[in-house]
Amino acid sequence: MAEKTQSHETTIKINEVLTHLNKPPTNSIMMTPSLFPERDVVSSEQIIEWTWQKSGSCPQGTVPIRRTSKGDILRATSVEHFGRRDRSAGSGTTEYATIHTDYVISIFFSAKGEINVWKVFVEPNEWSHSGITMGNTKLKKHAFIEAGWSRNCRHFYFNNQYKNAQADDYGSTGPSESKMVVSVNGDPVGYYPDPIFGYSFPNASTISWGGSVLNRRNGGRHTSTEMGSGIYARHGFGESAFIGRCEISEDRAHSTHFSVPVWTSTLASHPNCYSVTQGMRSVRGQPGLWTFFGGAGCDATSGYLLS
Repeated sequence: MAEKTQSHETTIKINEVLTHLNKPPTNSIMMTPSLFPERDVVSSEQIIEWTWQKSGSCPQGTVPIRRTSKGDILRATSVEHFGRRDRSAGSGTTEYATIHTDYVISIFFSAKGEINVWKVFVEPNEWSHSGITMGNTKLKKHAFIEAGWSRNCRHFYFNNQYKNAQADDYGSTGPSESKMVVSVNGDPVGYYPDPIFGYSFPNASTISWGGSVLNRRNGGRHTSTEMGSGIYARHGFGESAFIGRCEISEDRAHSTHFSVPVWTSTLASHPNCYSVTQGMRSVRGQPGLWTFFGGAGCDATSGYLLS
């Protein structure tokens, strides 16, 4: 009887999640903001070819949306944690290898970069993430928004593809109209209005580009979950993962152009496991700030132990 009751409760929870995620069409979708930072035209070599495009396409001005299924939720560790990267204190440690910048004169309006994604090994119940993070650490409750690529052992992946990811903070007349817009390959694909956060999300005070993994210390050793391509940053193009042309826009009211940050620094929680480098490079005839990052985690031969 207890099993039937539990199963029934689980079914109710799953249906609630599906109802929440698979919303019906709405007539109140906000249009692309008129104040939208200028961006370069994406070259043909950067276009991602999706499997579903072999059998159809979306009308101009629309993007594909994959509906969440019951099977997707059942593959998660729990209904409550479906679609979320576990950051709870008891779940392990988040390891990272990133470059970051904090505001010096003005606050940040938006950020972008070209993200290189790979097939990587991920230990059970862990994840590996590559992308851009915009955050505001000046609030009592820190707020962060990420645009990029995450993979765990239950999800699919792309192998060595380019993705342009961008997050922008827009507001026309006041906080009530503010929203975070996310775009991929130059096309806005969605936005996050302030009510999602429970308060107005101001401009960002910090931005980072790079990778992170969840380290659960299985067996008392550092995880072997790979970050980036699974190769250390020093190997560079063709082997290491990268985020290219890392740029920001600092003033919502007066600037619609992206530029290289005034300063950036590298951060690596365990350089022996995951590393990061940065530098100005000219790629495909276009100069910009690039960061290489990644690693294989625990060295299988040494079994690197955490103290």
